[in-house]
Amino acid sequence: IYAFNKTPVSEYEASALIELGKYNHNNKPINSSSYLIEKLNTTYLKTVDLNYFDTGTILSIKKKNERFIEVTSQSSTSENSKVKISNLIAFIQENENQTAHNAFKEWDIMEDKLVTDEALLKDKLVTDEALLKEINHNIDSVKKSNPTLASIMLLEKRYLTKDINVIKSAIQKLKEITIKLGVSPSRIYKNSEIFGRIDVADKTAHPKIKLIISVAFIASFIFSIFLVLIMKAFRSEDDKATA
Repeated sequence: IYAFNKTPVSEYEASALIELGKYNHNNKPINSSSYLIEKLNTTYLKTVDLNYFDTGTILSIKKKNERFIEVTSQSSTSENSKVKISNLIAFIQENENQTAHNAFKEWDIMEDKLVTDEALLKDKLVTDEALLKEINHNIDSVKKSNPTLASIMLLEKRYLTKDINVIKSAIQKLKEITIKLGVSPSRIYKNSEIFGRIDVADKTAHPKIKLIISVAFIASFIFSIFLVLIMKAFRSEDDKATA
């Protein structure tokens, strides 16, 4: 009776491979797989996921490599097992958006500093070039009248020329960095997403009717033998008392 009236326990196990989000311009992950798994285990599963506990449970979050993680969930329905993974991905994407926006803010601060540094270098370049022009203008007339002063001016010209070349090189590098930070592709990123599809396996526990009946029969048989022995022992005692 127990075997034929026992209802199956429905369990559906879903698994998905998640490709981590990355910045488009250098394919660098927004979050490393190790950091993300630690955050999910310590923050998501112990706080956020409790709000969705009635839909099932997250069984495991495993690192496959630096680009992928594997998530497995379990629920009483196939749809809910998929929802568990979808909720997890939504949390990851929200976290990635915040991380990316913080990175962009840091880039903006760096870009402002680069622009300021470039302006200062340009001012210095203008001053040095004006001074060099003045030296070039006066050096020829000084050569004949004051050779010593001319030598000093030549040395100063050499230092100014070297300084101007260094400043120009520095300005060029600052421009390259500023352009790299400011171009639109560097501000575009791709969120984490499911690679392929969510696979669902039916793990429903059906009652093993044959096994239950077999165990019940063996247990009953053993119990009946034990009961007969007990009854025989008590009957023997009664026979002795009667004699």
